[in-house]
Amino acid sequence: MEKPNKYSPPRKRDAKDYMVAAARAGLALIPDVGGVASALLGFLVTPSLEKRKSKWMTEVGQALLDIENRLDSLENLQSKEGFIDVAIEATRIALSTNQEELHSALKNAVLNSAISESVDGAKQKMFLHFLDTSTEWHIMFIKLFDEPEHYMRINKIALGNILMGGITDLIEAAFPQLRGQDEFSGAIWNDIFSKKLFNTPSIHGTMSRDGIVSRRTTELGRDFLKFIEFS
Repeated sequence: MEKPNKYSPPRKRDAKDYMVAAARAGLALIPDVGGVASALLGFLVTPSLEKRKSKWMTEVGQALLDIENRLDSLENLQSKEGFIDVAIEATRIALSTNQEELHSALKNAVLNSAISESVDGAKQKMFLHFLDTSTEWHIMFIKLFDEPEHYMRINKIALGNILMGGITDLIEAAFPQLRGQDEFSGAIWNDIFSKKLFNTPSIHGTMSRDGIVSRRTTELGRDFLKFIEFS
């Protein structure tokens, strides 16, 4: 019998292949078609889920080791309920997304809860809920409009010779990929405002340059940033 060439490209897998693989995993023993279909979804999703879990656990674990000298001890974290609450919820959220900006925010939340309990449990839970229902754009908008001029300076963003304009001018200067997407930017903004993190209800309106680069975060918004940023 001719041996298969190990360098040959794999053939395209069809539906039968997936069903066989699921069966080999012991997942397709359910007799009805719906059971097989749901088992197939598990077969498709589980590898990525395990990969995400491993990556997340490794990154957060290493980060905790890196700040060990700022802790009483790593072992004491086991009895620190605030830390455990944040770590469990942050892990759940992290496994549901592949957005790096969200992963970074969640990891920082875990590290902050390990070092300090300056944010009370109710706020921690609320901020984690914010992260669970946010995109990376929510976080980038909040960072930009907390200290616009500082953000522009360190990210080398030029607003140009604008004397009068609107918030959208700054959004498009900072994030060129959002040019022409006013509805999307407006939806992100409105969501942040509804969470009481911004003090301005809309991206629309004309103002001076100084108005454009004014801080838009509320006190709660600044507390949220402290929760998701680590230094």
